[in-house]
Amino acid sequence: MSFNKDDVEKSQKSLWTIDENDKLIKDVCNKKSYERIALENNKTVSCVIARVISHIIYPKYDNEIDFNIEKKSEEYKISSTLINKYIINMKKKREYKKMKDEDTKRNLKYDDIMRSLKINEIRMDEIIIKLDKLLNIKKE
Repeated sequence: MSFNKDDVEKSQKSLWTIDENDKLIKDVCNKKSYERIALENNKTVSCVIARVISHIIYPKYDNEIDFNIEKKSEEYKISSTLINKYIINMKKKREYKKMKDEDTKRNLKYDDIMRSLKINEIRMDEIIIKLDKLLNIKKE
């Protein structure tokens, strides 16, 4: 499968809408060709196939106990190698997002601790100033 610059530009310009996603699922269930779906939705064939894998096949991979890539390949007429490649990439992205979320939580905790330390430092400075005033009053 090959695509040219115009195909890439066309697919990058238009994001999938909810209605297009719903229609894609119906069209795939009705065995409509990916070429036809692409034409009707102003997308590239590779964009449609990627969407089928990410929004139809991958959720089944996540939810089916006996998921079989070869069967899905036959059912959706997409190469098993391509399905496998997308699944691996989506798993990596999910793991990366999970790690990034954990890092964000850690950073927030760090930020909270630093903010708290700064507030306590300011309070300590205020206490020291008041103590100094008290000590000076007693000396006089």
